[in-house]
Amino acid sequence: MKKHLLLAFLCFSISNLFSQTDFENYTTIKSYGKIPSEFIVNQEVRFNNFKLEMTGGEMFTSKKTGNNFIFNNSKDLDGLYNSGFITFNDPISKYAEQVLDFLLADNQELRSKIKIYTLKSPVANAFMTGDGGIFISVGLMAQLQNEAQLAFVISHELTHYVEKHHVENFIHTNDIISEQNDFSSNEEKLSSIFSYSKEHELDADIEGLKLFYENSGYSISEIENVFDILLYSYLPIDEIKFDIGIFESENYIFPAGYLLSKYNDITAIEDYDDSNSTHPNILKRRAKMLKAIAGKPDSGEKFIISESKFYEAQKIARFELSYLYKIGNDFEKAIFNSYILLKEYPENKYLKTNIAESLYGLVFYKNRDGFYKVHVKPRKIEGYSQQVNHLIDTIKKEELNLLALRYVWTINTEYEDDKYIQQLTDSIILETSRSLESSILDFPLEYIPPVSEQDTTVDYENMPKIEKIKYKKRNQNNSNKPNDYYYKALIDLPENNKLIERYVLIESENEEKEEVSVFDRKEKIKEGKNGFSLGIDTIILINPVFETKIKDYTQEKINSYYSKQQKFDKVVKKTAKKLDLNFVELRSNILSENDINKINDISILMAWIYEIHFQEYPDYIPANQKYIDEIIKKYKTKYFAWVSLNYTSTGYYYYDFYVFDLEKAEFVLTYSRKVPSPAFDFLKSNIYYSLLQTKRTK
Repeated sequence: MKKHLLLAFLCFSISNLFSQTDFENYTTIKSYGKIPSEFIVNQEVRFNNFKLEMTGGEMFTSKKTGNNFIFNNSKDLDGLYNSGFITFNDPISKYAEQVLDFLLADNQELRSKIKIYTLKSPVANAFMTGDGGIFISVGLMAQLQNEAQLAFVISHELTHYVEKHHVENFIHTNDIISEQNDFSSNEEKLSSIFSYSKEHELDADIEGLKLFYENSGYSISEIENVFDILLYSYLPIDEIKFDIGIFESENYIFPAGYLLSKYNDITAIEDYDDSNSTHPNILKRRAKMLKAIAGKPDSGEKFIISESKFYEAQKIARFELSYLYKIGNDFEKAIFNSYILLKEYPENKYLKTNIAESLYGLVFYKNRDGFYKVHVKPRKIEGYSQQVNHLIDTIKKEELNLLALRYVWTINTEYEDDKYIQQLTDSIILETSRSLESSILDFPLEYIPPVSEQDTTVDYENMPKIEKIKYKKRNQNNSNKPNDYYYKALIDLPENNKLIERYVLIESENEEKEEVSVFDRKEKIKEGKNGFSLGIDTIILINPVFETKIKDYTQEKINSYYSKQQKFDKVVKKTAKKLDLNFVELRSNILSENDINKINDISILMAWIYEIHFQEYPDYIPANQKYIDEIIKKYKTKYFAWVSLNYTSTGYYYYDFYVFDLEKAEFVLTYSRKVPSPAFDFLKSNIYYSLLQTKRTK
């Protein structure tokens, strides 16, 4: 009865819970509303809260084992919630929460302990944490086909929580690793750990069916389809042919060999070797589930809450995939994913920009001998997306640069007021100027047919001298390289004369500049024997990172860990104040539940750092750069600091302090020192010196 009443309420009010997403002006998903407490507590509070909430304490063989589990889980959760890749109250998690409400309508006690978040990851996955968090990845939501499949995924994860599988897995692993009479090999230990985990996964499938799904009213047959979703999740969101014509024009046409005539078959092996996996293979899961549902009537529904809101959440996830592939350097996947979505949204700025960014990334690595790190050979790709990889694999460096230049210049002329696209355009122009064997100035801007194909109406003999010279030169340009299709790359471009002007300007400005590898970056930015003198007054600071290992998980040792963590934090802030260096603290553990804008700003900065981390070259423009201008304006500084203290097995701490110029997307200060433990005074002097270099002027 409760479920029917809840359903009636949901159908009446659901239109008020969501606002229609504007996909034509799409931006990456963010969080809304009040910040959940999980995001704004420090590690020590999280540890104490988790310890109080643990209901399975009697399962641990000793207090130390329990402390070990709670401490490391708390630390992992702290990293997860502060990663910048978790969103809450967004359309995906909000919709999933409505499905959760329905599944647990008759179990409000359990419902009060569970929250759902969106994980910004392209991998199709969902997992449950010990504090009651269900994390559904963008990659999984993009692949699911209906609400019933989402309901089964949630049912599976709920079972892990109810059965305390996370605790049991830890205890089993801890017992295996810490056995005194150890006659087992590492392979045998791992096999035991993986087997135990796989049992829990199979149990979660069956118990999820019995406890939450079977009587919910959702379709039973959709459970098997979930396994198909997982089986084919390594493939793109749709299986359609990629038309290389999106890059072509009347005169710029790829040679025939650039178009695939045969594609690799889709294999999707169900019975793969799962001996080194925590999850059983799809065949085992499917076989056990088919046995469990055999004979059960399938009169359920694919949608109960809202079909339209499911497809909206699915589409958001699919749009988000383009962004996530791009920032993870999966450029070819990003291009194909955006191409699929462009079928429905052919003029979408977000999607076209994503393709431009991805071509830029491929060009950048192609020009620097790092292409193998971002390009996947077409022989490794199955299905129609192989065409993208084949095209990128076939074209040479000059061709790829010109392809990227053509595409980004077209975007540039369409969105000429967009500062980020202008910046991207300038960078690709610079890349092209460095990569071409000849100058782009030698490329024709209009097509003049060879003499044999010339318009007989052209009166060459009576042309003025200058016109004859230009006409003859254009003819020679077109006929000198008849087989090089890319020699016509500029002919059909809009406002190509402006492109030439911009090319000349950028090339002249960068003639003296030297390309610098990230490995040389520290040397290049050093400023004399006395270090740096940056003259920075205000700088953004995210949570200082403190990391050390605990060998003996007594409460005393854990308290000491948190004490050192807090001491390090205080010294950094106290030193900054002493030097009159203003820290704008974008730190989750000092925010209130109403600081939603700041938590989203933290996410932008963390994603920016994540993307920068992938790049090996300082002049690479990260895709998140488009969101940085607003951060700079809001906090009235273009500088961002990252500070960390990490303990090593050698008995030393490594202190690192980095300052980034957000506007230029580059380091302006790097300071790293090995600090003896527990010499905190020595650490203080290094903190002082690093902050002094940030503040002082020349």
